[in-house]
Amino acid sequence: MSQFTKVAYQENPQTQVPRIRLPYLDGLRGIAALYVLMCHVYTAIMFGCDGAGASSISLQFLKLFKYGHYMVDLFIVLSGYVLSIPIVVASTTLKGGFWTYFSKRVVRIIPPFYLSLMLAFLVSQMPSVPGFRTIITESPLSQYVAHLFLVNNWSQSWRIGSNQPLWSVAVEWQIYMMFPLVLLPIWKRFGVVTMVILAIVGGITVNLITSGLYSSVHTWFVGLFAIGVLTAEICHGVSNNLSIIKSWKSIWIIPIGMFASVSIANRWVDFSEARFMWLSDTLIGIGFAAAILALTSQSSRVGGGGRFIEILTSRPIQFLGSISYSVYLFHWPLLEVVMKTALAMKLNADMLVSSVIFVGVPTIVAVCALLSMLVEQPMIRLAKRLPT
Repeated sequence: MSQFTKVAYQENPQTQVPRIRLPYLDGLRGIAALYVLMCHVYTAIMFGCDGAGASSISLQFLKLFKYGHYMVDLFIVLSGYVLSIPIVVASTTLKGGFWTYFSKRVVRIIPPFYLSLMLAFLVSQMPSVPGFRTIITESPLSQYVAHLFLVNNWSQSWRIGSNQPLWSVAVEWQIYMMFPLVLLPIWKRFGVVTMVILAIVGGITVNLITSGLYSSVHTWFVGLFAIGVLTAEICHGVSNNLSIIKSWKSIWIIPIGMFASVSIANRWVDFSEARFMWLSDTLIGIGFAAAILALTSQSSRVGGGGRFIEILTSRPIQFLGSISYSVYLFHWPLLEVVMKTALAMKLNADMLVSSVIFVGVPTIVAVCALLSMLVEQPMIRLAKRLPT
């Protein structure tokens, strides 16, 4: 087994159910979280203060990060992949049952989520700064109630004003609940392929028949999660389909082709529209799943998996991966503080952009790391100690 794939065993030595950890996927998650942060830096500068009069070079650099939405596709696929690995290894058995699964998800997800909501509320009380359209505003009670029950994605109005990136956490939470109650029984009864087809078709159909009226719910993300499950079955299932992937050296053509097709089609189709968003998300999700297949194939080879795997498993990228959830949760209100602080200093346009990128972003990451150490990591350890 490669140095880039680590297998641990549960405490019961008689069952010896492996718990597989793939460090390069942690690295991938960390890069995605940082990209989302940079995407929102672009949003804050371009739309919060009309580019602040910065030079075209600065703005062109920031435009490289305007595709942050697609990182959510990666997070959903990764969630399906990682959560289903122990189920694949245990022959579609959810170890400990639904309530153990549910309690672990609650401990892992909810406390940091609520803390980020509180932070957003505190930041919303900051005084306004001339020349900056705040990205966090005071929100009605209904928004906070929706967040408390993780249904803040059910209405577009519930996403505006508070900690906006939390909409995707709500989507993931709802899929987490669907997984053992709906997707897993279909998987057991009819097989993983049928489950994936039903999840993709069902999620897209709901969006189409409602004419995108409830697009904020992102029903098609259920299909992306199922694609992640299928990827785990291919990589870790008893049929050993990964051996086929190892012999297919051109698998990188799939993600490259998917990403390129969306980029080209975007010239004629506005994928930000509700009626088309499902298409780009699904294509990008398939591309990310193929990339995970390629990475897993490369990492399983004797002697390692190449330069890209080495980068993903390097210490700085692994550190980013370890705090990725906190970066995603807390960066939006912290960015509001950074932007207001930078604007209050009355810097010229290019200095403003440079200070936000080279001082503000590292500061945000450092604060997120501290919050991860204080809140997220203790919750992870507590979740691991819960009985199975």
